[in-house]
Amino acid sequence: MDVKGKLKSYGPLLRYAEKCFREYDAAQIVSVRSPKMDGMPRSGSINGLELQVAQIERIRKRAERARERVLERLNEIEEMIDSLEDPEQMMVLKMHYVYGYTWAETAIEAGMAERTVYNVHGRALAELRRKYEADNHD
Repeated sequence: MDVKGKLKSYGPLLRYAEKCFREYDAAQIVSVRSPKMDGMPRSGSINGLELQVAQIERIRKRAERARERVLERLNEIEEMIDSLEDPEQMMVLKMHYVYGYTWAETAIEAGMAERTVYNVHGRALAELRRKYEADNHD
């Protein structure tokens, strides 16, 4: 994956992990309210409770795997960004790719013109490509 692709992949991974945890929370709430989860024996459905617990466990594991992927990607991109020497480049990349600011919001927060933000971003990507994409082709 190229540098820009890796930076851009963090947001969708984060949104997917958040979605997984919302599903897990919803499954837990439903299971608490479900009569099948009250521990009372039911005729003809001995394993209904076990199936429900197994489903919740699958949802939990998926959410945990998603969180691990997000944290791994965040560590990767923070390491890449922190390898830059220019603090403006670091700030622009973190604001846009890690914190999810739009380019306009990044410009306002950084106290720069939006065109300047684009230029700083371009220089930062060029520097990261020199550092990381060249290493992958050796």
